[in-house]
Amino acid sequence: LISKFENLNIGFKTTIRQLLGIGATVSIGAIIADNPSDEDDLYTRADSLLYLSKDKGRDTISIITDDSSQVYTPHR
Repeated sequence: LISKFENLNIGFKTTIRQLLGIGATVSIGAIIADNPSDEDDLYTRADSLLYLSKDKGRDTISIITDDSSQVYTPHR
């Protein structure tokens, strides 16, 4: 899953550079939920993860599973 997010990141940056001729960075916050019960809660948690990624630096991906309190953030 991490490699898919990393490929998404690379693809986005490559496309922006090719189309617009500028550099870009991507920060991602994601939750993996098998049975989401509250969409507002999921959105709030994903938003928090996005800002965690931004705080950790450019091109960071933060992922948590619905049943975990641990956040996976690869080191760059």
